[in-house]
Amino acid sequence: MAIYQFLDFTFCATTFALTQSGKDKPIRPKTAQALLFFLTQPEQLISKHALFKALWQSEDVQDYRLFQVISELRKLAPEQQLIRTQPNQGYIWQATVTQLTPVHRAQLPWRAIAAGLTLMISTITSAMWVSHSDTPPTTNLLPAMSSYSNALIAFQKSDLEIAEKWLNFSLQENPHSIEAQLLLAEVKLHKKELTQANQLALKIINQTPTSDYYRTQALDLLSRISLENSEINDALNYAIESKALLNSSLAVCSSEVVNQRIATIITNKPATASTTQHNPVNRESLIATIVTNNKQQANTEQSAEHLALCHQLNQPTSFNFTNSTLHSDIFGLRKRTMRT
Repeated sequence: MAIYQFLDFTFCATTFALTQSGKDKPIRPKTAQALLFFLTQPEQLISKHALFKALWQSEDVQDYRLFQVISELRKLAPEQQLIRTQPNQGYIWQATVTQLTPVHRAQLPWRAIAAGLTLMISTITSAMWVSHSDTPPTTNLLPAMSSYSNALIAFQKSDLEIAEKWLNFSLQENPHSIEAQLLLAEVKLHKKELTQANQLALKIINQTPTSDYYRTQALDLLSRISLENSEINDALNYAIESKALLNSSLAVCSSEVVNQRIATIITNKPATASTTQHNPVNRESLIATIVTNNKQQANTEQSAEHLALCHQLNQPTSFNFTNSTLHSDIFGLRKRTMRT
């Protein structure tokens, strides 16, 4: 780190910090850059074009900008002639410049070395203690987001009561958070509180405005809630509605999950299942819908990283397609479509 002295000024070439008699001296970054350029070439003629190129990386600069920088440098010590103008040639830095030699490790007194080692050991010990503690890292997130994050961690650990507590707090801070509402409905579903989960999902669908992807997630929730209530046709139709919304998006990975959901429902659908809300959809219509969407997905380029993450998310799936004729029909068609 180079440090320069001139008159009663000290200038750091790394931080552009300028002090006069030990007190900070304000300086604009461009002026500091020009000061460094002069201090590294004292008593040498520096052309105007060289300064343009050094400070603005171009020679096509209006003269007044350079004049302003030179004027600001001269005002550092108005009683001294820091810079002499050579008409039609350039400028010369006249003040004596001394470059201070940085203090090397070998020159440090032993007390400073000992103090440094003590501080280093203390820092490492503190870092090790923090890394082994359960204290969460300090963040700058607002309470609504922090509590949602805590709820998500608790949900992943299957601690549903703690997750619900944090989600209720998050929604008190931000009642409009769709993510918190969706996760709370998911928690209710896992706790078998199906009526409350159903109400939360319907509330999200009825909100205006709500993005198609949020509606897709709410419909997926309603599909799984219907399965828990043994309402097979409702579960199927909610899943198909969810799929229809995904047709217009680029959420290829989410669409794959819904494909699996539909295939599983139909595979396990009893022949005598009754309809409670929607008209049932026949097998041929369903396959046509999925194949149409898969053709659209085939034209959508996804990065290798995106596909790998999708596979990682969908790998631990609970769906079982063993001996599933419908799965072979749907995903066999999908594979052939992707190749065409």
